[in-house]
Amino acid sequence: MVAAYFLRDYRALLVGVMAGYLSGCGLSYALHPYRPAWNTHKMAEIWALTKWLMLAGVGGFFCAKATS
Repeated sequence: MVAAYFLRDYRALLVGVMAGYLSGCGLSYALHPYRPAWNTHKMAEIWALTKWLMLAGVGGFFCAKATS
């Protein structure tokens, strides 16, 4: 309502929508009891699988480009 009063055009709607999403996200994070934390203890295990999946994806891309 404040943005609509001061802006008096379509930008007030944009400001209102963004404020609604940001406040909803902030409040849900602040009020929820479980907050995930960044953890790098298992990064080596994750990378062991991910590197092969990435290599397979890149190989599939080049094979598709070579045959077309």
